Amino acid sequence: MNYVIHDVDPPDVDAVYKMECEKIINMVPMQGDVYEKDNDVVYGFVKMLVLEGPGWHWISHLNHSHDG
Repeated sequence: MNYVIHDVDPPDVDAVYKMECEKIINMVPMQGDVYEKDNDVVYGFVKMLVLEGPGWHWISHLNHSHDG
């Protein structure tokens, strides 16, 4: 799920990565059915962790979209 929560800056195609998985995470498109499903899963994890605490205030506006 790392690719769902990484920075969304445009990937630098000339960047040198230490590990292949780091490159894949930065280059994967953040769209499509698989991304939407994974994004929903990430939101579920975050919601579960903050639902009854002060963190809920920070994500409650995302409850309709489930944007992880």
